[in-house]
Amino acid sequence: GGGGGGGGGELAVTVARGGGVTETLPADLVVACDGRYSALRQQLAPAVPCYGPPYVADFRIVAPGAPPPMEGPLWRVYNRPDAAALAAKYGGDTAIRAAAEGVVRVGLMRMPARAGAAPGEVETGLFGNVRLSDESLEAYGSLRSGAVLRDLFAAPRLDPIGDFVLRVLEAHGDAAHWARKQQTETAYA
Repeated sequence: GGGGGGGGGELAVTVARGGGVTETLPADLVVACDGRYSALRQQLAPAVPCYGPPYVADFRIVAPGAPPPMEGPLWRVYNRPDAAALAAKYGGDTAIRAAAEGVVRVGLMRMPARAGAAPGEVETGLFGNVRLSDESLEAYGSLRSGAVLRDLFAAPRLDPIGDFVLRVLEAHGDAAHWARKQQTETAYA
């Protein structure tokens, strides 16, 4: 496999098939969606680091109900948490302290109807991430709470979308799906 990414070379990816068979395929574009230990990343950009602070924990929630009216299909909310208030409430919890020292982000989107959904049944997808530190990298369980997520995203004044986000985080945050990842610079092979 070669250059790609505008470098003028050909791009090829080796794919593992069943029974130990591999196949090399030409490609114009490759999107690596195979996780943190990406085999595609290792093939195309082996110099891209896999670890390093700041670390990020992502969460996803699918909640029943429709979001408030939005201008488009996706809405993003960014918040700089009140670190002093969170420290007073949660003490020295390293995961909450690390999250409070960064910007927390959440996205809100209308979900397409699931197969077999009742007419008019609507779901909302919520996804976001919080900062982790070296100390909280392995022990971020305290963030997996609807109440903590609500507190991280709380703000003095909320519009209807912000109010909806807080209600979803509080009601469904305990059941959120979490994944930990690192932030790395985008690299092109």
